[in-house]
Amino acid sequence: MEEDIIHIVDSEQASSSTSTMAIEFFADPDHIVEKQIIVNRKAHCLVDMIEAFTDNCILDANISIRPVLERGEDEAGVGSGVTRDCLTDFWDMFYATKTCGTNYKIPFLHHKFQDKEWTAVACILAFGWQKFQFFPVKLAPPFLTEALSLSCSDNLLEAFFNYISTTEKDVLTEALSNFKGADMDELLSILSSHNCCVLPTEENLPRLVEEIAHKVLEVNYQVYWTIHELGRTEEDSG
Repeated sequence: MEEDIIHIVDSEQASSSTSTMAIEFFADPDHIVEKQIIVNRKAHCLVDMIEAFTDNCILDANISIRPVLERGEDEAGVGSGVTRDCLTDFWDMFYATKTCGTNYKIPFLHHKFQDKEWTAVACILAFGWQKFQFFPVKLAPPFLTEALSLSCSDNLLEAFFNYISTTEKDVLTEALSNFKGADMDELLSILSSHNCCVLPTEENLPRLVEEIAHKVLEVNYQVYWTIHELGRTEEDSG
């Protein structure tokens, strides 16, 4: 009788242990989510990443990135550090070829970049943040604030002055603080380069500069719409 009781207890403990192991197994995304390896050639990082992230189901997969050197050899290293390096390479190449600006960057429209490509860029942004809290910090905060529908207290003019060249910044800040002493030719040239046809005065210059900053940093409809819609999709699925 005692042996039967011990056997029952052992069976219950084994069953409990098995259940715990099963729960832990299925709680790990690595065990239940499809794995997807992205082959990322270092010299073609931008193209390879965008091509991989055009897959509509990419963010549902367990993604790992395998970097390949220029000679075709796999780059040494494993783990999150490798993926972070690939994300860094991607955004550096993206800044250099698909954005404009100095300290802050704004994506610009390109005939080879359509909805599919911009959606892929938005997915890469989402992947980096969700998985590693990796964020492309050079993208202008007001642009991201608008695109992601966030409330933000970032100063629009401060961001704009980080976007334009140092020369333009110096001319505009001087004109805003001392309009009568400003270089009017330079000021008119800068305003004209941003498609402002209004003759500046001491009274209207702050408004003109703010309107230009808003247009440059917050309004890029196709890029804005793509990232905004991805944000809504992620929020609805969560």
